[in-house]
Amino acid sequence: MNKKAFTLTVLLLVALSGCTNQQIYDATQPKYDEAYCQNLPRSEYQECIQREPLSYEDYERERKKDQ
Repeated sequence: MNKKAFTLTVLLLVALSGCTNQQIYDATQPKYDEAYCQNLPRSEYQECIQREPLSYEDYERERKKDQ
């Protein structure tokens, strides 16, 4: 691994280690908006518009329930 790639990898690991699980969850959740939903087939549009993202607390509850 060259020096530049190694440095980038180390910086990325340091940056990610400073994030909480909730911050990582929030950052990786898809953001549904009007423009995104308009690109879906008509049959999926209404569901997309009405969809609310799962909160981190609900996600954790579901995750622990499934374990």
